[in-house]
Amino acid sequence: MNEIARKRVRSVIYMLAGVYLIYLAYEIFKENTKSAGEGAVLYLIGAGAFLVIGLGLMGFGLFIMYQVHKEIEQATRELEEASKEN
Repeated sequence: MNEIARKRVRSVIYMLAGVYLIYLAYEIFKENTKSAGEGAVLYLIGAGAFLVIGLGLMGFGLFIMYQVHKEIEQATRELEEASKEN
C-alpha cells in the first residue's frame, strides 16, 4: 500500500471516529435530559468534550483528505509536464 492510500485510509478512520464521538455525545445529551442529579453536570461536561473532540477529528480527517487531493493534483501536473517535454 503506497503512502497516498495510507493517508486516505487514515483520514477516513479519523472521520469515522469523529462521527462516533458525536453520536456518543448526542446519546449522552439525550439520556441526560431524562434524569437529573449530581452527576448530570459531569455527564454534560463529558458529552461536550466528546462533541468537541469528535468535531476536531472530523475536521482533521477532512484536512488530510484535502492535502492528499492536492498531492495527487500536483503529481498529475508534474507527469503531464514531463510528458509534454519529451
